[in-house]
Amino acid sequence: MDEGDLKCMFEKIGKISDFFVKKNEGGKGFGFVEYTSQEDADEAIKSLNGKKLAGKMIFVKYSLPKGEKPSNGGGQFKPR
Repeated sequence: MDEGDLKCMFEKIGKISDFFVKKNEGGKGFGFVEYTSQEDADEAIKSLNGKKLAGKMIFVKYSLPKGEKPSNGGGQFKPR
């Protein structure tokens, strides 16, 4: 999976304020996408979770600080 392909997929949803991908030695990895609006973040989760990119299923959810658990089943959006 190419980082550019992943970013392009998420840019179709809305304006991205931050994006990065981190891979381990085996080539598996994860990415972080930060949108400028809560609505775009919600839409990305709703429309992209479970979709395939380059033959691989992607999982889209909110990211929370380590040890913090969501109280309502989702994360909290904090714009920059």
